[in-house]
Amino acid sequence: MLFYGGSPFFPGLKREDGKAAFLWPFGFGGSSTGDMAWTGLALAQLYVDTRIRKYLDGAIALGEWIAGKESPYRYGGYHGGLQPDGETPQQWA
Repeated sequence: MLFYGGSPFFPGLKREDGKAAFLWPFGFGGSSTGDMAWTGLALAQLYVDTRIRKYLDGAIALGEWIAGKESPYRYGGYHGGLQPDGETPQQWA
């Protein structure tokens, strides 16, 4: 049996260097701003329901990460996230 990219081993969600693994069959190729927003909303609701501070801290950290991806394009918005190298912005906003 071969996994993604023809390897006999499942690569996991991050590479050995700590950056995101590219799981091409699922379209995962880095960090998506939209996915981070949904996760931040879920963490914020968990905080409301439990009052456990780490959930609020996680939601705030994700919100700050998203806010740092502001698009330089004419109509504003945010970059789609980061490429699998963890540094290069996605080309869409």
